[in-house]
Amino acid sequence: RWRADRRRVQNFALTQEFTKANGDDVKAETELGYRYFLGIRKTSGTVRWGLSRSGVDAKFNRTDIGYYAIQNREVVNGYLTFYRFKEYKKVQEGNSEFSFNYNNRLSNGDGMFLEARNNTFVLFKSGTAVFGGAGFTPFALHEYDPRLNGRYVETQRYWYGYIGISTDYRRKLALDINQNMSNFIDKFKSEGFNTDMTLRYRFSDKLTVQAIVSNYRDPYNFGYVDELDDNIYLFGGRKTNTFINQLSARYIFKNDLSLSITARHYWFNVKYRSYFNLEENGDVTRIPDEYNSEYDLSYNYFNADLLFSWRFAPGSTLSVSYKNIFEQDDHGSVSTLSYSKDCRYVFDNPHAQTFSIKVLYYLDYLTLKRKS
Repeated sequence: RWRADRRRVQNFALTQEFTKANGDDVKAETELGYRYFLGIRKTSGTVRWGLSRSGVDAKFNRTDIGYYAIQNREVVNGYLTFYRFKEYKKVQEGNSEFSFNYNNRLSNGDGMFLEARNNTFVLFKSGTAVFGGAGFTPFALHEYDPRLNGRYVETQRYWYGYIGISTDYRRKLALDINQNMSNFIDKFKSEGFNTDMTLRYRFSDKLTVQAIVSNYRDPYNFGYVDELDDNIYLFGGRKTNTFINQLSARYIFKNDLSLSITARHYWFNVKYRSYFNLEENGDVTRIPDEYNSEYDLSYNYFNADLLFSWRFAPGSTLSVSYKNIFEQDDHGSVSTLSYSKDCRYVFDNPHAQTFSIKVLYYLDYLTLKRKS
């Protein structure tokens, strides 16, 4: 298995695979897979833009180096960004970007995904920044989920919008807030809300404390559920709710020596509202609920981390870590789909503790060669 790369101008790959046949015979088959990228962009000035196209065919195998590339797909990206670097009244600088992303199936050219979006950022002279954006999918296309074995399901058109504020990080107290809202366009209409808040307080140049609170509510999340039989696939509309709470503190003894403590609680639950069968044409047909909460679930996770880090030489670090983890995973149990209950129950579950020491030492080959 080998690959050739000419400074990102051309990318291609050859994969050699061996399959063991009956007995001691070995059959070698060579399959040629390829990946390509073609792009152009303008990276200076107050108006910048870019356009690119990339693709990976169904035979290209990149997992041998620990990096997974989605196969049998082409992606087209484009953007146009307007920058303002000069001050204007109370505004320090800002930018606004318009972009799109299109995916299609490489083997047959079938459209899979198209989204258009805008992202805008404004920084004021006071140090406070505001940002926001919106996006939507104009067409219902075909999603080729690998679990469908070559079949597809028709995608649902949606829209989303978000707005946020970030206060001046030069001050001791800083606050970030981001609010997102989204919904389907044609059916399954039900607004979802995502909220992220970060509060940071710097007691001194050495000690900083930060709290993060996130809540993601999706009243109708549509997607794959299960394969009931050969070529019979179950889809569902589910209500999902996620809470993430994190509290962390970091103390810097000196530039190369620090201690950090982090406690994080993650809670996620799923309650199915309706079920559908996938039809041959990619559409879905609603069916009676006969599963008695079989696919409902609640996942509860709490971890506390202690990390000591010492950079004892340039590029060289000693890390000492201690982790204490509590985990609860319930399937089909409606009684546990409560945030307050799961917060109490999580510490009743078995927990795992880990202690690790890691040393990274940088060796300069040229320095060693000169000394030898």
